[in-house]
Amino acid sequence: MPGARDAHHGANSRWTHPEGAPDSKDPQSRRRSAGARPQSAASGSTPLSQPQRRIGLTGGIATGKSTVAALLEQRFGLPVLDADRFAREALAPGSPGAVAVLARYGEQVRARCEAAPPAADACPALDRAALGRIVFADAAERAWLEGLVHPLVRACFAAELERLQELPTVVLMIPLLFEAGLESLCSEVWLVDCDETEQLRRLMARDGLAAEEATARMHSQWPMARKRALAQVVIDNSQPSSDLPLQLTHLLRSRPLRAS
Repeated sequence: MPGARDAHHGANSRWTHPEGAPDSKDPQSRRRSAGARPQSAASGSTPLSQPQRRIGLTGGIATGKSTVAALLEQRFGLPVLDADRFAREALAPGSPGAVAVLARYGEQVRARCEAAPPAADACPALDRAALGRIVFADAAERAWLEGLVHPLVRACFAAELERLQELPTVVLMIPLLFEAGLESLCSEVWLVDCDETEQLRRLMARDGLAAEEATARMHSQWPMARKRALAQVVIDNSQPSSDLPLQLTHLLRSRPLRAS
């Protein structure tokens, strides 16, 4: 579910047990499932008669979730439901969510647009960077924003899953999946992983942040070590040369691992 996100993208956060061994064919992805044996590509795809395969795609800020989601959608043709997009829609100009945010924080989060005609003020947009700075600095304000946005995002997921119920596989990209307790929406959870040093470097470069601010944003989410222990699949995206297409091909050919 979305939570407080970085200043570049505003306050829509990159939304988010059992032990196992690294897959012998693909050492960059480690797969875990309660009571389930690791599956190989030879196992085949899930038959259409089986329950829908719902891949929960999560990770940490700047670990590469969007890159993996784009590959799943563009190269493998899978529908991707994006929690961040739903969160942006929940705070669109004139929406009940945007009105509530403006009522709480006032002019400090109202977007400034000198070129906009006067009529645009009837449905003012939010300054997402300003809102992000507020909620990243105050856990209580972050909780308030998440309490506003999460139910709206849940409703979007429910509607889209109903619409796509006949498809064999759907991807749910939810950055704060574990934090929001949304594992039950998924048949398996894939974690896009990255070592902390590389994660920090990417975040600073992507959003133009100082090390202190970038570190604070990383720490606003669960530690990656905690998420690794809960995911059925861990995709290692630490290196620029990570062969993501090969990893994803192997994983999609495998039998799905059920989330516990």
